[in-house]
Amino acid sequence: MITSPTEAWVSSHVGDQVYKEGARYQKAGAVTSLFTLGPHLHGIVQGQEPYKVTLDLQGLEQGRHSCTCLSYRTPCKHIIAALLEHLEKGSYDAAPLLHTLAHFEPEQLAALFQSLLVKHP
Repeated sequence: MITSPTEAWVSSHVGDQVYKEGARYQKAGAVTSLFTLGPHLHGIVQGQEPYKVTLDLQGLEQGRHSCTCLSYRTPCKHIIAALLEHLEKGSYDAAPLLHTLAHFEPEQLAALFQSLLVKHP
């Protein structure tokens, strides 16, 4: 089991075409959101529409990943783009934020989300 994939590991474990397409998406800035929660990487990759991707960074060899696209390839280029983005730039660790939010009262959370929606519709 790998615990921290590298770009070389990724390129050697997926087909050349899907790797090139994923790298092209990543370099073009198609990965618009990326965060980790425990060993899981979550993101949004813009293709024909925004696709949600999830990868288990400790279960890549077992194929533990998903994408909302309809591609028959597994992993698809969106998964590869998100993984390459994570390897190159890192990702936001959401665990501390979720820990903090767990202590909010429902009314406080509602007010927080309402203010965020006003600022970022």
